Amino acid sequence: MVRPEAVRRLSVIQLAGLLEEDTTEFGMGMGDMAFNDVVEYFRQLERVVSQEDIVSFEEEYRGNPPEKSDLISFYHRFKGDLADVIAYIPYAEDDDMMRFRAILTREVQEKNLRPYEAFNAWKLDDQTLKNTPELMVPKKRITTQENNASFEALRAKIQDNRSK
Repeated sequence: MVRPEAVRRLSVIQLAGLLEEDTTEFGMGMGDMAFNDVVEYFRQLERVVSQEDIVSFEEEYRGNPPEKSDLISFYHRFKGDLADVIAYIPYAEDDDMMRFRAILTREVQEKNLRPYEAFNAWKLDDQTLKNTPELMVPKKRITTQENNASFEALRAKIQDNRSK
């Protein structure tokens, strides 16, 4: 929630006016408010992204249509070079490579994608493709809380074994 004080100090009209006049060589308005005031105002408008938000987005993204759309987009952008493609897919790991190759190979075979020369080294043969489901669900990452819980359980077990 935006504090009334921030609204009072930075109305949109006031902000636009300051940025058009009285700017420094670095483009910051230096009228009756400082750069830090502008930063603070926008921080109040947006919430802070938490670890839970990131994990939630990853669960919604991986193995779903947005990931496939990005995969195809980057396939075109990098002309089929999967080494570059995988670097741009959010949350992509080495374990995802086979799944990505299967998706793209199927799309090329169905003539939905242009078969770039660079992709020929990456595409799957028919036998491997048959054994690789396209919608294979990626492995779930262990969250920090789960990792801490399993560490605590392991530590308790070790201490229990030492006491015997």
